[in-house]
Amino acid sequence: MSDGYVRKALKLDSLDDAALKAHKNYKYYEFFYKKALTFRLFRMLKTEATTFDVWKWLGFSHIKAGDLKQIVGTTEFEAYERYVTTFYRKVQNEVDSLMPIWYPIPSVRASLDATEAEKTARTLIMAKLDMREDIAKILLGMTEPGKWNVPLKNDALLQHKDYKYLKLFRNRHQKPLKWEEVNNIV
Repeated sequence: MSDGYVRKALKLDSLDDAALKAHKNYKYYEFFYKKALTFRLFRMLKTEATTFDVWKWLGFSHIKAGDLKQIVGTTEFEAYERYVTTFYRKVQNEVDSLMPIWYPIPSVRASLDATEAEKTARTLIMAKLDMREDIAKILLGMTEPGKWNVPLKNDALLQHKDYKYLKLFRNRHQKPLKWEEVNNIV
């Protein structure tokens, strides 16, 4: 069932955004929209989509790190935050499991082409979740080449191109995050 079909069935198809939100059927449309978004994200999780894949799919590829405050609180950003949380738990379960080494686990955890805004948002969400640092390193792509579950250490870690995000994670870890302050953090 498509978004357009639901809008038409609820007689919302010809309305602009302001009129849409004021319509008596908007609450039903919003429920459908959020449910459909959740199902799509679950499908993406099953296909091993990275957090940046979801970021782009949600239409955030044009966002700059300084503009994060503008998208925080939107339904789409909340969906992204849910995806990062679920993705984190999935990776943590894989790392903590007692699977033999030969068990085939996809090695892509972080997109190499992710934007600064996506990496910043992901890092702040990870800090908010009180994530373990070893998992944060994996989700930031700071792993030994060919070993998805072995985080970098020492000089290799310090020289990683995205080390600044780990520093941001360490600075924000276990501190209450207020998205209103995001421009002061970045």
